[in-house]
Amino acid sequence: MAQFEIIKDVSVTLTKLLTDAFKDAGYKDIEIYNSLPTEENIKKMPAICLFLSSVSIDRLHRERDVVLVSETAEDGSIVEYERRPNMVTWLYYLLSAWGKTPQEEHVLLGLAMRVLHDTPLLTEAIFHGDSLTPGEELPLRVIDESEFGYDETMAFW
Repeated sequence: MAQFEIIKDVSVTLTKLLTDAFKDAGYKDIEIYNSLPTEENIKKMPAICLFLSSVSIDRLHRERDVVLVSETAEDGSIVEYERRPNMVTWLYYLLSAWGKTPQEEHVLLGLAMRVLHDTPLLTEAIFHGDSLTPGEELPLRVIDESEFGYDETMAFW
């Protein structure tokens, strides 16, 4: 289990989640990109771009001490070890749709937003990668510009 791969694993999981949802909705040829959403990077349309635009460490959980963990081994003995606490990190993705018409883009964006809204937790069952600990779940929340900040949004564009 490589915790440092969590950002990659979340991106892969979200991409797979969107790909599957679009296929289920009848969009067999949709492309999902994770690169900067520019005309040069979007090679084929229709497309959804899920771009990791910002990463931040949760300041409320930043200064946490090492945790003593006790586990029972297969032979019944108690094994204790210290574990560094998880680094609570917020990942902000910019979601954009690319189509042949504005109407197509609106439909694609609406479906992608619905999928993310309807998936409040990334659980082991849908997670791709080995960076989740057993039983761990990651909350997934769609935020609007007012929460992320107008200045951050305009700086991006």
